[in-house]
Amino acid sequence: MSQLKVQFINAGIGDCILITDLETDKKILVDSGPSQGVGRATVTRVLFQTLNNNNEVDLAILTHNDDDHIGGFEGLIKNDIISINKIIFNSVAELEDEQLVNSSKASYRQDLNLYKMVKDTNIPIESIVVEAGSSSVLELGDITLRFISPNDIKMSMLKRWAIKEKKLAEKKEEVRLAKKSSKNATVYTSLEQALTAIEVEDKFDADKREPNGSSLAFILEYGESRLLFLGDCHMDIVEAYLASKEQPQYFDFVKLSHHASEHNNSPEFFNLINCKNFVVCSDGDNSYGHPSMKTIARLTKRFPDSFIHFTSDSELIRNFTKSFSSRCHYPTNDILEFKYELSK
Repeated sequence: MSQLKVQFINAGIGDCILITDLETDKKILVDSGPSQGVGRATVTRVLFQTLNNNNEVDLAILTHNDDDHIGGFEGLIKNDIISINKIIFNSVAELEDEQLVNSSKASYRQDLNLYKMVKDTNIPIESIVVEAGSSSVLELGDITLRFISPNDIKMSMLKRWAIKEKKLAEKKEEVRLAKKSSKNATVYTSLEQALTAIEVEDKFDADKREPNGSSLAFILEYGESRLLFLGDCHMDIVEAYLASKEQPQYFDFVKLSHHASEHNNSPEFFNLINCKNFVVCSDGDNSYGHPSMKTIARLTKRFPDSFIHFTSDSELIRNFTKSFSSRCHYPTNDILEFKYELSK
């Protein structure tokens, strides 16, 4: 009996997921957590201990260029914590060279620096862009990855974002900071309060941030198991894919988009799936309201008996989950683990 092990590592506010085929020892690493802080230290320690004497990673998926997703890769590679055979990353460096400039924008700067380092170390790197409403398939032994995001529209938006960075680089820092904005989450003190609020009105104010829109999202298929990894992707592209199916799609678990932000997990998305297990990558230590109680309310309204798995058991997360803790699972030794069997 072959087995697939999926380990969500506590990367603080970020994402870091190690996927291992236990029969072939093939490994996929999705994101790396941040470039600094407790998240980076934890990811480095856990990967060193988990990989033991075999640090070979067959495939690294860099969902998009934000620090909390790609910031840790440079240190992991340079310190030989991991040895990567192939990378999938939709870098802005693949866009027109004349549009690229030095910028103080962290995600932009890290994107280019990491891309250069990967090229200098001769690790093969590829990009994946899917047609709207369809998927792009990659196979690794018994694992099938069906990419559903981003499409060319989202990559065009990323290109415009890169061009905007060139213009912003010519302006004063205070102008840049004034232009930097993020949607804040609605604050609720309990799940019951949030459920009551969305019964009255549940307007979905969608995330428009370009790097998030370029995020790789994929379905992992392993035998009869289906796992949905959403990175920080936008909902419109996911909804379009799911709506093209004749019935709601079943998943063994869903890694919620953008740390369970209310702007990246729509009511319609939950109507288009069937799932009882949801994963939230966040330690709650941020100013953006991640995770959002409204997201928890939306999935609870659709799936009242579902379970919610958190990558952190920080005090902030424990306080956040007080009103629905009976449905929550937390990591052990900074790892949230799932296993799935493949009948031969």
